[in-house]
Amino acid sequence: MVTRRTVGSSTVRLSTLGLSLALAVAGCVEGGEDAAEGGMRVERQAVWGPRIVFNPLEIPVPDIPFPNDLSLRNADDTDTGRAWNVSLEQPSAHRSRIRRKLNTLDGFGPYAPIFVSFDGPLDLATVTEQSVVVVNIEPGHPRYGERAPLDLGKGYFPLVARPGGFFGQDPNDDLDQLMLPRDNLLPMPGGKDAFPEWYEVETHTLIVRPIVPLAAGARHAVLITKDVMGLRREQGEAVVAPVRSPFEYKAHAAQSRFVREGLKAAGLDAHELAFGWTYTTADVAAPLLAIREGIYGEGTLARIDEQAKDTLLEVRDTGILHDADGDQFPADARDHRFILQGEFLGNLLKLIAQVQSDSNYALEFPHVDYFVFGSVETPDLRMGDRRDFDLNHHTGTGPMASQVVPFVVSVPKTTEKHQPPFPVMFYFHGTGTSRMESVAIADAMARQGIAVMAFDEVGHGPLIPDLPTLLEQNPEFVPLIPVIKSFLGRLLLPDRAAEILAMDWEDALEVFYGVGLFAELAVYGRNTDEDGDGFEDVAEGFFFADPFRQCSSLWQDTVDLMQLVRVIRGLRQENVPPAIDDPSKADDARLMQNLLAGDFNADGVLDIGGPGVQFSAAGTSLGGFHAVLAAALEPEITVVTPIVAGGGFVDIMLRSSLRTITERLFLDVFGTVVVGCPTADGKLHLSQGNDADRCRKLSEEDETHFAFGQLGAPGEAVTLENLDNGETATATINAAGGFSVAVETDKGDRIRLTYPAADGETEAHEVVSRFDGAGYQRNTSDFRRTLAVQQHVFDRCDPVNFARNLFIEPLPGHPPTNVMLLQAIGDDTVPVSTGVNLAIAAGTLGLDRADWAPRAEALIEAGVLRNQHVDVDDVLGDDADPIGPFPTVKTPAGLAAVRFADVNGKHEYIAGYERDGFQYGALHQHMIAIFHRCGGRVVYDADPVCLQSTDCPVLDDVESLPGCAP
Repeated sequence: MVTRRTVGSSTVRLSTLGLSLALAVAGCVEGGEDAAEGGMRVERQAVWGPRIVFNPLEIPVPDIPFPNDLSLRNADDTDTGRAWNVSLEQPSAHRSRIRRKLNTLDGFGPYAPIFVSFDGPLDLATVTEQSVVVVNIEPGHPRYGERAPLDLGKGYFPLVARPGGFFGQDPNDDLDQLMLPRDNLLPMPGGKDAFPEWYEVETHTLIVRPIVPLAAGARHAVLITKDVMGLRREQGEAVVAPVRSPFEYKAHAAQSRFVREGLKAAGLDAHELAFGWTYTTADVAAPLLAIREGIYGEGTLARIDEQAKDTLLEVRDTGILHDADGDQFPADARDHRFILQGEFLGNLLKLIAQVQSDSNYALEFPHVDYFVFGSVETPDLRMGDRRDFDLNHHTGTGPMASQVVPFVVSVPKTTEKHQPPFPVMFYFHGTGTSRMESVAIADAMARQGIAVMAFDEVGHGPLIPDLPTLLEQNPEFVPLIPVIKSFLGRLLLPDRAAEILAMDWEDALEVFYGVGLFAELAVYGRNTDEDGDGFEDVAEGFFFADPFRQCSSLWQDTVDLMQLVRVIRGLRQENVPPAIDDPSKADDARLMQNLLAGDFNADGVLDIGGPGVQFSAAGTSLGGFHAVLAAALEPEITVVTPIVAGGGFVDIMLRSSLRTITERLFLDVFGTVVVGCPTADGKLHLSQGNDADRCRKLSEEDETHFAFGQLGAPGEAVTLENLDNGETATATINAAGGFSVAVETDKGDRIRLTYPAADGETEAHEVVSRFDGAGYQRNTSDFRRTLAVQQHVFDRCDPVNFARNLFIEPLPGHPPTNVMLLQAIGDDTVPVSTGVNLAIAAGTLGLDRADWAPRAEALIEAGVLRNQHVDVDDVLGDDADPIGPFPTVKTPAGLAAVRFADVNGKHEYIAGYERDGFQYGALHQHMIAIFHRCGGRVVYDADPVCLQSTDCPVLDDVESLPGCAP
């Protein structure tokens, strides 16, 4: 039986609505404007259908059409003079903190869903883009009068994912989606029920989604016309009739004039309207634009400039002196221990490939001259009490500091065609890896004369954190220790190889940690231990259930990129000291003068950056999200390739198969969960969250329990009480004697579980909560509304809201950016549906709806958005009627495009993916390199069979391709 959450005294009232309700009764607004003016009084007619629900006092959350400007208050510390107004009263301190943060928002999310509920069922066949209209009514706005394209059952936002729960004994773990109830069914002709993903049957709630983000910083009107029909009971008979307003007027009195403006902008007459309201979107780019100004000492946040040096902070000693010795590796007169030769790194990666049993790690670098490891100083703006942003860009107030961020850069070999200083691609890595991921595409870019620079993102790096714990958690690797020790000894310290081989593993490891290169792989990084378990887990310090903390991670990485761009653009040839004849024997202080000036091989020539060279960006997965933000917000970046990126963070979380991340987030959202798992010997194993791995780790030795108890009586109630905040929740013991029950907590709260045991006695167990748990239940209206609020926050850092700024509407001072999006067919890590929606928002499927809609709907019809494996681009040319590849789109500076890799859902395919002898990863690597080499003016896929091979002649003659030259 489904767990029920009790709220106690908790309310989430929008306090402005008391006044709003009074205005509704009065029928006028202050100043005497008549709400009935312009035909806005509800007409008299014999029969009306369902009434729109408008109940501002509903508990636990107000039930009004949302988002809604009625829920804003006046504020003097925002750009718009308005801000959210939600109650801070919550059972837990962490949720109260989030409410305080919500009250700093000056508008609503441009991509967040719109909810409107009715007091009776709707005829969904009457709900269309003609009967439900969202229109821009911001005076003087370039998009004034624009009707938003809406998904009303078209399939742009599928909910279906892999079935399963996040903890044991979840009564809904057989459902294939998290948001809507099990019985969200509508009877259909023929006796088969339909499951509408855009309508909640129980509450008669429309879920309206803009397909393209609304204009930011603009007021919009939502218009429900009388063409929307619904069912009412009149004298015992079912009657289908038009829906109607909850008031005697067709809009709330405070919004009547704006709704009339909406009718005018949409070309509708007042008599067609059933009800309308307005909401204003936030200017999501404004905070980050103010921060960038501050980095350069301008604007309200000018003091950011004082936080970090605008030069390279350090270039680190690799400890490797033999990587160009002329024996094992080719000789290089300019080698020294502060640079690492490509051939040497290739050998090291072969070892990693063996350990990981993944040939994709086995890379070679024939076109990379060397790699450089170092750090820059960047402004640290996550200085709030929860390591979030506490800056107000309007007032300029808030804490800030500095931090050190590690980087790696690959420098191409100098050739007749490619000379330093080299252009730079800033590469963003994906979840759970590090800056070292960039080496996967370094050689393809170096072949085209482009350096690749990457830094460890928030909560990421090093590549191999805490090696002893890693081996403890993966005992299957322990037999490889002698092999690893021998290989590392011979590779890193050949003069001590025999000595190291005779050492214990722990002693050998200490020796390896003293080698600079090994430290780059195993020490330097930004991982943090957020849960206090003593281990810095994968991306533990990046992902949070708190949407403000989550956005702060993305914002901070964007700030780091902006600072890195400033540093690399600021390098100058005139600041480079003279060449050093033999850098391997040079004094460190003298050598460092060249290194910190950007002359890494000390030949007297600037290696990367400086004025005039192209800066571009790319990134994979999470890195693809970053790449969109960076390219939209940083004017120096003019070419970008986001790889397997998506738009709509809530959509991604609801469907992603990346359980290492989503489980951690949802255990906070659904927690604190106590799980009772029946054991084989007739006991009840009690644990928190998913400690018991969905009831698979139940022995004493597993140490996943906080107690063992007697089995409960099936059908009886189990109660979980928070002894510190008074919240309680109940669940029913299932037939096997198991259960799961959750209550809202702060980490450290005392919780008590009680239930009747099978022998008639009462079992009681107390434990301290390990979670900041919100206590929501999946597949409920409460959870749905919470997800919507989260998206309003996420919209401030969601790439989908910045995609339009790449070339359709560049931000002030930013030239158009050429973009090539790459997506993986069947991807369920970042669901491909969210990648398609990002492509629509960016304009890569077409600028106008007449262009992008047929293409998107062909993908929907083929099942691509539901992760069906369809060869969209047909690179081998063996499909009779392929959907793609779709035409490129002209930008003011070049081209935009989206391409789909037929890789059976292989999310990280770009690092290398081969099937039936065809190298899909290499194909797209080379397409990226050509796109960036040609400044985003060439999308070359005319000969994919050639291009998937490193022997393809085009790769050495790219500049001759039509359109490549400026």
